[in-house]
Amino acid sequence: MRVASVATQTLRARAPTVDSVSAGLLACCGATVAATTLFADRLGWPARDVQFARTGSFLLYAFLIIGQVAIWPVAIAWLWSDLRTLGRGWRRNAHELIESLVILALASWAGLLVAAFGPRIPDYLPHHREKLLLISGLGWITGSIAASGIWLLHGEMKELLARPVPGPREFDELLALRAKLQRFLAVSGSIIGLAILGAGAERNMISAYTSEFHVTGGFPIEYVLIFGLFFSALLALVYFPTHLTLLALAARLRDRYAPVPDFGAGGAWVEEWKRRSLLEDALSMKIGASASFKTGVAILTPLIGSLTGLLLNVSH
Repeated sequence: MRVASVATQTLRARAPTVDSVSAGLLACCGATVAATTLFADRLGWPARDVQFARTGSFLLYAFLIIGQVAIWPVAIAWLWSDLRTLGRGWRRNAHELIESLVILALASWAGLLVAAFGPRIPDYLPHHREKLLLISGLGWITGSIAASGIWLLHGEMKELLARPVPGPREFDELLALRAKLQRFLAVSGSIIGLAILGAGAERNMISAYTSEFHVTGGFPIEYVLIFGLFFSALLALVYFPTHLTLLALAARLRDRYAPVPDFGAGGAWVEEWKRRSLLEDALSMKIGASASFKTGVAILTPLIGSLTGLLLNVSH
């Protein structure tokens, strides 16, 4: 327990931070990029679009789009020290990293291609397709950076697992890898979750636009749910292989330092079992209710966001 406490304190001391001034500047830069993309041609808009841009549904949509783009550079800055450390060994894991990025890119763009054959969306904003494609591309880059961190961590874990026997500092290394994985997972889930909430706001705004101006086209509410399911599956695909490797590392450490006790050795097995149980707790192998909730929320954030949109907009 003392070893776990010292290791935890070390991890907390090394946790990355972003100061308020830097975070504010980065957020302003991201918001400026998004606002410029959406409104750079504002002077050339038709009067109808100018009028609609003042409505609450459009302002909510624009706020969510600009807000999430503002968060992206702050999130990457928070992960930057971890990325820089992991990036030193990227050549050792280049094969897996490149393959995973290609698969993620193909899956993402296949989803966009399928969506292109969906219902026609009215031109609620001049050149809205090109603008959203640019913003989506920036989001894909940000999400791919976070996902790359998870894959680089997977490579580090596989190297530890390939050692014949655990090293003297493998306990500390395992806790450090776990902490980094949780940070990358939190950022990935947040990026995708905010994107789905933005899709829900877009659907709500398009419904208001078609109702007010009696134009054809629309954004079916089921599409928001489909987006949530799709991106939840992508996030789970990125995360779970690394999570399972982490569990394998923890199990090896546990079995080495606290093997299954011999039940025929009198009452000594009770203390040995307690030691094994304490080591499992220190290695976070016993996922309690709180830890399960945190992981579940991170994985299911996109789906929860889409379900929320489905419930709140059922009247449209």
